[in-house]
Amino acid sequence: MTAQFYVREQGSSEPLCVSRPFRAGHLRWKDSKPTKQDPNARAALAALEADLLAEGWERMRRARGAEWYELRFRREKSASLIRYAHQHG
Repeated sequence: MTAQFYVREQGSSEPLCVSRPFRAGHLRWKDSKPTKQDPNARAALAALEADLLAEGWERMRRARGAEWYELRFRREKSASLIRYAHQHG
């Protein structure tokens, strides 16, 4: 089984972007690590974070009680509009 991390705007269920797929799930007959300790999952999340930072997003402090993979970012609306116009222009 594979999984991906995704980025969405608050209040929306549509993803803005997704991480590369990584192997997920645990096979009963195989000794495997929880996702939090899986180097492939951590690498996929780190790559997604790097992509967001390269696109002008800024990392925010974690929300209280957030899971290890629940990262928060922000970006000025004007930056988003410029990027949108450039991509589709």
